[in-house]
Amino acid sequence: MALTFTDWGHYTDDSGRSCTLNWTATTGLIGRPHLEALRQAIVERYRAAQGSSVPSALASPLPAGMQRLYTPLRSVFQSTLTGLIPSFINHNDSGGDWDGDATRGPHWTEAGVLADIGAGTVRLAQTLHGEDLAVWALQQRLIINRLLWTAPWLGLIHQSNTLQRIAMPVANWPTATWQTTSNQYIAGARYLAGGTSAAWRTSAVLDIGSYAGAPTHDCDLYAHGEKAGTAYEWSDQASGLSLIENCYVRVGSYTGLSGAYPITLGHIEDVPPDAPVSAQYRGFRIAGFYGVMKWDVSGGFTFK
Repeated sequence: MALTFTDWGHYTDDSGRSCTLNWTATTGLIGRPHLEALRQAIVERYRAAQGSSVPSALASPLPAGMQRLYTPLRSVFQSTLTGLIPSFINHNDSGGDWDGDATRGPHWTEAGVLADIGAGTVRLAQTLHGEDLAVWALQQRLIINRLLWTAPWLGLIHQSNTLQRIAMPVANWPTATWQTTSNQYIAGARYLAGGTSAAWRTSAVLDIGSYAGAPTHDCDLYAHGEKAGTAYEWSDQASGLSLIENCYVRVGSYTGLSGAYPITLGHIEDVPPDAPVSAQYRGFRIAGFYGVMKWDVSGGFTFK
């Protein structure tokens, strides 16, 4: 029977008894409950970051009676955890808020995590024994506790655009009938020959799903805006998103998402209020959407 944890310090044992787990003492910290907690914590990080089945060596609970990990299995623990570190972003950077920033949240590195937990540059070897194994286990827990947010570029976000255009004399702006078209620009406006202008507008519909093993999570959604082309002046008219050129703008924060969750962004009803002037190209496009998934919330990670 697997040990069932509610957090790092509390679990139900094989007989159904409620137990506590001490992570502050180092002497004797080599028992099965500590090691099983590490295994389960690595598994939930793996599923959050990879969304797929875990390495076979980590797939099954540690058997009753196992009071220490043999070196080959400890090696799997450590190598798997090391490989997961770059899949998580440093939630301490900019206070976890990159609204209006030119760069998005940086991913953790092993060196960054070690510095953050006060270990300097020392990653303990998985070959330690006895009380040193207890110190190794404690370091793994500290590392795991830094891996709380994932930031897939489009891994959980699927974008579909409804794109429409108008073409009319500038003097008639903004009265027009929108027509469906296909154009590389998500939205914008430009002047065309013969005193005719055209404008593009769109709404983006995104579905945010959840990975296996995480029934709910919170998400901040960012959009990155840039000029519609090198010949264009920047304008985010009709975007409905208050974009900033070449920056990430948070366009929504969502709590307790579960399964598919469609989100519509932008205002396809709006005509850009100002017509382009002669020989002026003006507009924007969204270079990408960026979701920050927060797993350190109620219904997220068990081990945090």
